[in-house]
Amino acid sequence: MLALTGVLFSLALACAMPFAGLAAMAAVIIGLRRAVAASLLAWAMNQVLGYGVQGYPVTADSIGWGIALGVSAAAATVAAHFATRSTRGALLLPAALIGAFAAQQSTVFAARLVLPSHPDAF
Repeated sequence: MLALTGVLFSLALACAMPFAGLAAMAAVIIGLRRAVAASLLAWAMNQVLGYGVQGYPVTADSIGWGIALGVSAAAATVAAHFATRSTRGALLLPAALIGAFAAQQSTVFAARLVLPSHPDAF
């Protein structure tokens, strides 16, 4: 279901993919290993659609950013999992989302320090 959501977002919004949201949901619903696998499957499907259907440029910059997004998806999932370990009730999903978003954005920011961030890189 999470991978299907990723496919729908990829088709509807091209480059936009809610990795933090998917990671938070996966971390709350299933165990860590399966959640990371689901997040990486959603990322892989996004990449296949991007390069195969939507015509992402096949350049070192673009591939580097694709890998960085995969790492950010996995990091978001792990962070969401650990954010929920001591949380219960109504705060469970918000804690997962905050943890996932912080990890995902931190990973992308770190990648920005190494990878080109001009529009042609995407």
